[in-house]
Amino acid sequence: MAPTKMTEPWGRLTRQEVYKSLPADTLTGNLRTWAELAAAIRLLSPVNMERVRKAAEAKEEGRRTQKRKATSIKMANLRTVRRKVELDSVQDFNKFMALPSGEEIQNCITAFLDATGNDALRHVVCVICARELMEKQCTWK
Repeated sequence: MAPTKMTEPWGRLTRQEVYKSLPADTLTGNLRTWAELAAAIRLLSPVNMERVRKAAEAKEEGRRTQKRKATSIKMANLRTVRRKVELDSVQDFNKFMALPSGEEIQNCITAFLDATGNDALRHVVCVICARELMEKQCTWK
């Protein structure tokens, strides 16, 4: 990938990074706006201008490296998810239409009763908003 052409020598540098890239006392500290700083940078010697340009290029390269790294992590995560989906989608056709075992039936009945029993459907009044909510929705308990 070809590097992007920066229109200004400082590129994406912050003011602090511009000051750090130069020797001490090269620029005065009273440059308050970017317009003042830009004018001062344009008046720098070629050696100092090159220092600013190299710092900007290093920052841009670091940003590109970080972006590439993030993209590769995203792609690796996507590949992992795809593999998992592929493994989950493989079906054992021998178990198709097979009856559940007695233990699976009991687990389903227990889960249904737990989800629809009196304890699960109990309503309480929220002391904060005075609404009637299901007890499991209350976070203050």
